[in-house]
Amino acid sequence: MTDFVDPRFIDLLVSRLNDTQEHLRDTLVSGSIENYDQYNLVRGKIEGLELAKRDIKEIVDQVMVEQ
Repeated sequence: MTDFVDPRFIDLLVSRLNDTQEHLRDTLVSGSIENYDQYNLVRGKIEGLELAKRDIKEIVDQVMVEQ
């Protein structure tokens, strides 16, 4: 069970989520949002990415403790 998940995989996954989140934040900051519905959609995606990163980190921490 020691090699359950390659740490590089976790790093790459979280990095990709961070990149996507940064792109969405740049979209908000640039002012390219055309209406309130689009704003809510982008904001919801950012919140979803935060939740996903939190869950991944909690699961990885739990797996590492159990080893």
